[in-house]
Amino acid sequence: MSNFTYLIGAGASAERVPIVSEFSKGLEGFRHQIKDFEANEEQISPDVNLSLKQAQSILLQDINWLIDNCNNHASVDTFAKKLYSRGDILQYLKLKSLLNEFFTVTQKLNGLDRRYDLFFADIIQGDWNDEPNERLPNNINILSWNYDNQIEYSIADFFSIKNPQETEQILQSNLEDSFDIDRFSMVKINGSAGGYYSKDESKLIDIENNLRQRGNLNDSVKHDEIRKTIDRYSRFLTRMKISLEDFPGSGLPLAYTSSLHFSWENNKWTEEIIERVEEICANTDTLIVIGYSFPSFNKLIDRKLFEDLLNLERVIIQSPEARQIRNKIMNYRQDLKSEDFTEFTDVKEFHVPINLLD
Repeated sequence: MSNFTYLIGAGASAERVPIVSEFSKGLEGFRHQIKDFEANEEQISPDVNLSLKQAQSILLQDINWLIDNCNNHASVDTFAKKLYSRGDILQYLKLKSLLNEFFTVTQKLNGLDRRYDLFFADIIQGDWNDEPNERLPNNINILSWNYDNQIEYSIADFFSIKNPQETEQILQSNLEDSFDIDRFSMVKINGSAGGYYSKDESKLIDIENNLRQRGNLNDSVKHDEIRKTIDRYSRFLTRMKISLEDFPGSGLPLAYTSSLHFSWENNKWTEEIIERVEEICANTDTLIVIGYSFPSFNKLIDRKLFEDLLNLERVIIQSPEARQIRNKIMNYRQDLKSEDFTEFTDVKEFHVPINLLD
């Protein structure tokens, strides 16, 4: 049986989450949602000495800061790398928290990119009363550069799950759990939106508590979601200040930081991710690339990925720019020939090879 690995990027979620060229526009929509919230003067929480209205104003100010810098840089990743490189810890952690909240709210309001449902409808097997991990093919792995939770949302729908921890078990996406290469899995190379690390770095605190509550939300639920966003962000700022005071002069503290990260960071989470990527790649003979353009700031990880694809026989590319992506891949693997590639420019559905379930 062939072993397939899907390598996905922002284009795979483009129906619901903005790609790089639309990112500032997406942030402007996020700003609009926060600005329209009718905040009052009540204290936001006992441990945050701010009114809800003051916290809303701070969040709007910081969103404007991020929009301005996105417009002045090639991408938000480029701006993040600049902050990280010059050791601007406070601004770097703030950026990550803003992205965390942006992706969470955007997906809550926009819902699921339907192509994920089409994909899982195609590959899920067995009867409804079988265990979920028995119904997903054990010869498929997903490597995702995306922060979003679109895969988790689709899995939650198919298996009637609300709790994020259950989707993590099905997808083997919790880095603290053991990993079985002979089971369906997903690895998020840049981490995932939807959580914050606890102070001692040992626990991921989920923002999301109901994966099935998103899209077509009524006004009351929307109001609650925006209220929670403002509250979380104000708590993050307070706790980040405490964290920096606890670790003066020490590199990048993980305490109270968002669960998404960037490939250039060096911590215990990124090390575990790289180990899993290596194991998956070594077990792959067919690579399917969807919506990923191989940007230059990921080149070190991408080069390592192709070095680890020791048994690669075939590459399938699905993108409107499939030819350009093929040329980028051939720069990483000069042993690959044109006949080793199959290209699709139609992106209405994720490609599923005919022999995938053989």
